[in-house]
Amino acid sequence: MRSLKTIIKLNRNLLNEIILEKNQIEQNFSELNEKQKKLKKEYEQELELYYNSQFAFAIDNYVSNTQKIINNYQKQKNSMTTLLSNINNKINDQFIELKKYQIIYDKFQKTNKEKNLKETERNNDEINSIKFNNNE
Repeated sequence: MRSLKTIIKLNRNLLNEIILEKNQIEQNFSELNEKQKKLKKEYEQELELYYNSQFAFAIDNYVSNTQKIINNYQKQKNSMTTLLSNINNKINDQFIELKKYQIIYDKFQKTNKEKNLKETERNNDEINSIKFNNNE
């Protein structure tokens, strides 16, 4: 019985670790998304400001580099999305494993309670029978 409790505890801890990992990746994803939005906004402002000015000759290099950075951010986000999907699958699998052991434990507890209750009833019946026989 003790080993079953330990297995449940270990599974719960593993599930919590996976969830923490997921939260960290989601936070990184959010930060990366904000960086990408900020860069896109700056990029659009720079284009609007300098595209038809005397500095337009220098804008091509800026546009090229900025688009590479934005594409790199997007690749990282896609990679994180795939990773999050895999982690969600891990969480589901781990949760199923945890519930399986919890159900086994609960059934065991219920069976033990019923067994103890029957034992108590049998003892009470025996005691009552002895009392009845002694009173006669």
